[in-house]
Amino acid sequence: MVEKEPNGSDVIVECIDLKKSYILGEVKVEALRGINMQIRRGEMVAIQGPSGCGKTTLLNIIGSLDCPTSGKIILEGKEISNAKEHELTEIRRKKVGFIFQFYNLLPVLTALENVELPLLIAGVPKAERHQRAIDLLEKVALLERKDHKPDELSGGERQRVAIARALANNPSILLADEPTGDLDTETGRTILKLLKKVNETENQTLILVTHDTSIAQLSNRIFHIRDGVISTVEEL
Repeated sequence: MVEKEPNGSDVIVECIDLKKSYILGEVKVEALRGINMQIRRGEMVAIQGPSGCGKTTLLNIIGSLDCPTSGKIILEGKEISNAKEHELTEIRRKKVGFIFQFYNLLPVLTALENVELPLLIAGVPKAERHQRAIDLLEKVALLERKDHKPDELSGGERQRVAIARALANNPSILLADEPTGDLDTETGRTILKLLKKVNETENQTLILVTHDTSIAQLSNRIFHIRDGVISTVEEL
């Protein structure tokens, strides 16, 4: 299927001939071999492919956690391929929210404190960050568990806390790497419905890596990756 070209003003993420290679011992690993993609503002897209095809590498580069070996990555019209570390830190702090398979919550903090943490790092005043965290936990239907620590929460509850934390700084892009991979099927679907609702109501772009085809079908488009390149783009 031929991918429709979005209007330039609608593009929030653009990858141009993106390549990434690693040296493991004496072996050169080509993780990405030339990724070209455009993602529209407010869109929900899924990235699928077999293990080792480059899905997580691509997500990490989009989220400025990693840099490409060559090619360009453009976020909201600004090329960040060769950005300095302090610039990448600002991007991660202000523009991107991350949701991981294993939650990455701090075990010594309560649900409320975990959600407040990005706001604390950003220097948001105490009263303001506390109210923002309260509002977000209410949004993910977990306010009654705000004083519980991660080991007192179920997997689905932990992921809802992680989603609230990812939303704390109101990022324009949400990146989710197998966010339902550690959950049972029913809980996983509940989490994806929540993410889709956030995507639709907040107009935040959601880029989702998932092995689950039924979950990927909830998105607007599916980018299929094989051997480090996009093999097909499925419009839904």
